[in-house]
Amino acid sequence: MPKLVGYFMRVLMLNYSDWGGGAAIAARRLQQGLLTRGIDTQMLVRRRTRNDGALLSGNQWTAGFVQRARFVLDKMPLALYPRRDRTPFSSQWLPDRLAHKINSWRPDLVHVHWIGHGYMHPSTLARLKAPIIWTLHDVWPFTGGCHVNLSCSRFQAHCGACPRLGSNRQRDLSQTAWRRKWKAWHARDMTLVAPSTWIADCARKCSIFQDSRIEVIPNGLDILRFQPTDRQEARARLNLPLDKKLVLFAGASRFQLPHKGFDLLKTALSGSQAARTFRNHVELI
Repeated sequence: MPKLVGYFMRVLMLNYSDWGGGAAIAARRLQQGLLTRGIDTQMLVRRRTRNDGALLSGNQWTAGFVQRARFVLDKMPLALYPRRDRTPFSSQWLPDRLAHKINSWRPDLVHVHWIGHGYMHPSTLARLKAPIIWTLHDVWPFTGGCHVNLSCSRFQAHCGACPRLGSNRQRDLSQTAWRRKWKAWHARDMTLVAPSTWIADCARKCSIFQDSRIEVIPNGLDILRFQPTDRQEARARLNLPLDKKLVLFAGASRFQLPHKGFDLLKTALSGSQAARTFRNHVELI
């Protein structure tokens, strides 16, 4: 594939929302970087929260109603699996009319980001005319619907008997969704971008993308805004203790989800000696 800068002049990015969540933030930062390089870049979203000329969606009220309806309808098949765990799962069974909308914008490149919560049907990507780059923000693109596979490797073959769904049946929702993706994507020429080597290795092991080009490219940052500074000065500005080690726990709003790891942190701090050490020498952020 030719170099992006200087060749593709019209880029359309696809993401479920315009802000909120790691994928949306990473996508917007990339979009802003491309715009500063003079590349015409738009983002097509289902959930729009900001008034921005670089964002595309339908009428704000109508788009909001449709987004909420698709979110609820996409979850309906999960009612058949009462023993499923609380990790995110997107079925993506709803049809949509996005292919015509995207093709009519005539992009030179479509850059896919996070498209869960019923954003689009897998067959939609197969009908796009422009080249596709897909940044893997989680494992959903190559699983039967889960966004977090934990220790499961069933996605490498064809899913089924999904532990996230609490299913014992081989032909379950996960296998149906996986086969839907395989049918739509295994012959579609895509370039996958993995922010980490781990998720790149996972994608390479899945037969859906076994013939796809996969590149490891970390998420970008504006280095004029995010750059090292004096630590003590930074702590003082953020009202953080100057004499303790700081431990940052991310995902604090999702304590109940096992893949966020709060249970491990809680266990590590449960001993009396650990608690004393933490209280005297460490601050949890």
